[in-house]
Formats: sequence, C-alpha cells, structure tokens
Amino acid sequence: TCVSNNQWVNSQTLDQTRYEFLEMIVRVADFRFKQAKSSKMTTGEGITKVLEEMIYPNAKQMDGEHFRRYHCYAVKVNEILKKNESQIKKVYQSFTHNKKKYVNKEECQTFLRKVGMTESISELYIGAIFAESMQTIQDPIRDPLRPQMMKYVEFLVFLCRVAYEHFKNTPYHEELLYLKLDKLMPAFLAYLSL
Repeated sequence: TCVSNNQWVNSQTLDQTRYEFLEMIVRVADFRFKQAKSSKMTTGEGITKVLEEMIYPNAKQMDGEHFRRYHCYAVKVNEILKKNESQIKKVYQSFTHNKKKYVNKEECQTFLRKVGMTESISELYIGAIFAESMQTIQDPIRDPLRPQMMKYVEFLVFLCRVAYEHFKNTPYHEELLYLKLDKLMPAFLAYLSL
C-alpha cells in the first residue's frame, strides 16, 4: 500500500496515510476471506469481518469533536486560558522561530516529560492526544507535513486534553475541566519558569 502513484507524496518515506490504511484493510479482507477457497464472501463482507474481528476490538476510540464541544469549549475553560494567555503563548513560542511557526509531536512529548506529566500519560498516548487536538485537515496528501504542525489554537486544545487525561484515573476524574486545567496551569507554565 505504500506505493506512490501521484505527484504530491512519496509515501514510501512517510508514515502510512489514511488512504493506504484503508487499502490495507481491503487487501487483508480480500486475501483472508475472498481468495480463501472455502469462503464465498464478497469483498464487502470480508471488509466487515476484518473491521469487526481485527480492527474494532483493538482500537481505542477518541472523539475530538465531542471533547471540544462538551469539555473544552466552555466559558470557564476559556477564562482560565484567557487569564494565562500571554504565558501560554510564551511556552508555545519557545518551540517556534522565524522559519518554523508550529509545534510538533516530539516537542509536545518533550514538554510533557519536562513538566512531569509522563507518569500519568504515556508517551505513546501523548501522540494520540496530539492527533486528536489537531483541527480537521482537509487534504493531507497535498500537504503531508500538516498533520505534524500544531498551531497555537490546537495547542490550547492539547493542554485541555492533557489536563483531562492527567486526572482520568484519579478520584478527581469527575471534576469539571476548568478546575483540572487551573490545577495544572502552574506545572505547564513552570516549563519556562513563568
């Protein structure tokens, strides 16, 4: 699935793209169920079987829009972010320069490692939080690096998600997000001694 037949992406050098992942599902379904001599399944039935038996049981679901709507986009969360905006911008800008105006996943992992959050959130899960904090990317093929370029507004969502996840397995998991964010803000800002 990593063969590039277009002018935009040499996908052999990048991570697997969305359409390559979908192609992989179709190929597995075709190989495992349709081409098997004992099976009389159609490709569509094979895809359904692959999804139900192999993909869904091993996938952890995240819903970025639900999180934004019901946790992040709230008046009190906005007040905390607004109150600390100049300091948060300094943290964000510490990863940028004239030729790089974004934060990448590795920088977010380094940031959380330095502020002591990797004890409650694994480095692997930080990658998932990073991805879910990103706004919808319309065309990742024409700009394949965009999924690794976190803008400031996405960084704010990232901080909210980190606060939410940090308290997930604690007695405080039912608290409102603005309280969690307020509690962690000193740790976030301590990154630059703010």
